[in-house]
Amino acid sequence: MFNGIIGYINILIGFVDLLLGFLVLSSNPKRTVNRAYFLCTLTMGLWSISLSFYNSYLFFDSTQWLKIVYIISYLMTFAQLNFALKFHDGVGKKVNIMMAGVLGPLFAYGLYLLLIKNTVVLDTLFDESINTVIAQMGEGYILYFLPIIFSLFFLFGIHIVKGSKMESLKKRQTQFYWIAGFLMIVPLIFLDFVLPVFFSVTEYYQYSTLGNILWAIIIAYSIYNTRFLDVRLVFGKVVETILKSSYLLVIFVVYTEWNRSNLDLVGSSFILILITISVVLSLLLNWMNQKTELFVQRRFIYSKYNPMEQIQRYTVGNSRELNIRNILKKTIDLVVDTINPDKVAILLFNSKSKAIAYQENMNFPSLTFDTTMRFVSNWENLNSNPVLIFSEIDVHFFSGKEIIDYRKEEILHFMKEYGVEVIIPFELRASIGGLIILGSKIDNSLYSQTDITFLESIMRNANITIERAILYEELQSFNKTLQQRVNEQTKELQIKVEELQEARRKERDMVDIMGHELRTPATIVKLNIDMLERYIDSNPDELKIYIKRIKEAINNEIKLINTLLSSAKLEGTEIEINRERVDIKGEIEMAIHGHERDAKKKGLKIEKIVNSNTPDVYADKARTVEILNNLIDNAIKYTEKGTVSIKSSYNNEYVTVSVKDTGKGIPKEEIPYLGQKFHRVGNYLKSSDHLDIVRPGGTGLGLYVTFRLVKLMGGEISVKSEVDVGSEFVFSLPIFRKGSEIKKGVSSKDMFKRLGLMS
Repeated sequence: MFNGIIGYINILIGFVDLLLGFLVLSSNPKRTVNRAYFLCTLTMGLWSISLSFYNSYLFFDSTQWLKIVYIISYLMTFAQLNFALKFHDGVGKKVNIMMAGVLGPLFAYGLYLLLIKNTVVLDTLFDESINTVIAQMGEGYILYFLPIIFSLFFLFGIHIVKGSKMESLKKRQTQFYWIAGFLMIVPLIFLDFVLPVFFSVTEYYQYSTLGNILWAIIIAYSIYNTRFLDVRLVFGKVVETILKSSYLLVIFVVYTEWNRSNLDLVGSSFILILITISVVLSLLLNWMNQKTELFVQRRFIYSKYNPMEQIQRYTVGNSRELNIRNILKKTIDLVVDTINPDKVAILLFNSKSKAIAYQENMNFPSLTFDTTMRFVSNWENLNSNPVLIFSEIDVHFFSGKEIIDYRKEEILHFMKEYGVEVIIPFELRASIGGLIILGSKIDNSLYSQTDITFLESIMRNANITIERAILYEELQSFNKTLQQRVNEQTKELQIKVEELQEARRKERDMVDIMGHELRTPATIVKLNIDMLERYIDSNPDELKIYIKRIKEAINNEIKLINTLLSSAKLEGTEIEINRERVDIKGEIEMAIHGHERDAKKKGLKIEKIVNSNTPDVYADKARTVEILNNLIDNAIKYTEKGTVSIKSSYNNEYVTVSVKDTGKGIPKEEIPYLGQKFHRVGNYLKSSDHLDIVRPGGTGLGLYVTFRLVKLMGGEISVKSEVDVGSEFVFSLPIFRKGSEIKKGVSSKDMFKRLGLMS
């Protein structure tokens, strides 16, 4: 049987030591510090279990078990030295030789005294009065303990010399090793050396394991974790617990003294007093606890800054802030005032392009687009904790996956290059990403878990504030864009109104012109009929003159009506284009012949330059004739003297026809408007001698029809003109090729059928 509860506690401590060792080793088996820690916990676990058998007489007697405990103590000492050397990356060959030269003989001599000479443990006996085994130590016990003392000197010397050169995480871990070492060594020295040597007291051996479990837990925490609790927080909580416990202790002492006074209070008066005291004590205890918490927070835990107060102040300060740059600046100011890093940068960037949208710095160099894009890409694909801490990545570098280790290496390179210690992301909308980048603390202390939690709280609050500012900017941009579009649409509407008014004016002018143009031939017909009636009996030979005039007037009337009808059909896309093989040379010849009489009347010469090899075109014959007649008729109408030239040319795709005159020409500003419905060049032209020349009348429909017909038949038309020189209208039609015929009578409404794209 084990010796009371302490025996079971030692068994539990032993298994906890072993479990902690396996957990730390499994987290990174390749890391030498983890393996060294496992050896420490293995020896400490075996030591604790051996001590639990010291009082049990199981397998061996107490004396043998105590010798086993002392042997394991030596192994535990070796393991502690090995851990110190591995943690500090060794101490050099000379120091290693010196330690081996000093400690080796001492440990060997200690084992000699323990196992062979038997001068360390003389005997053991069970003391029934205290229910434990008492050991009788010999004169060799001091010599046995001597190598342990020397090992402790070497151990603390290594921590002092090497630890003074440590920085960041290593420095904080060294602090934890000092605390853990103190908690383990002090009870061990006192219970296993001071009491047995100076007071011959050995019954407390089994309690020395309590320091071991504290060492194992603290060291495991420092290895397994890189975000340590703030020492101020731990110390403050300890002080708070002690003070609150002291209040209960005072109440307990008062209650005990009251019982000793043998006050005999009974009846209703006692119950009333008891209730009153209970209420008063409850209120007093609650008030004292609140005051104690406030005192501890101000004096110990939050002596530098209070996270809750700072977050509340930051929230209020940003409650109405809508400018992103101001928000980022306030965030940096808060971080600098509380965490006190040597450099800070905040980046907001486009999640897709990685282009930096906002950047605020304090002692931090501006990041280029390429640097930001490379870092963010590695960070987003790391698949690990979004909060990056340099020491954390450095410690847990190897993952076993090449691509992840490569990304970690790139991130570490970035953080080393810019002196970055912590990076925390913004959790913004998908299209926008953000980071806050912090350097080391100015006092070279490590970022604690409290600091990281506080920074994450800042980021959560900043996320909301920045999201609100972004939405506000988008709303402002939307309003601006909307106003701009309204202005554009209003401007376009005004242009449309002006165009509509211009169209109405042209329509009114057209009605006047059409009335004049249609009335003129009718008047001629009426007058000539009257003349026929007057002279039909007296002078039959003059009838031919009047009949000729009537015929010309009727032809002009028909021509005008046809133009008007063509214009209407073109406007409504109801005109029929019956494309076929057309002899363009013959049609030019016919058109020239039909206008020779008009040209002769004005004394104009018609010049024809038509290539005899000109191929046929693929067009509507009637519409081709209409185009030629319109252009030649206009050329003759607007030319007072000189020549009207018609010539043709061709290439692999088109036949080009040019109608050129030597008239007064068209002003440059009017040329872009030719071909528009009802557009007529001004009624007066300025000649080179600044005389006003009256332009002949017209409906403004002829060129409109001509331009539209050319384009409907797959051709192009252009105009060149110069005042006092003349004008040239050039149009082209596609060459006829075998197999290009389509069915006649296809309506122009169906463009696909007209172009032969549908059966």
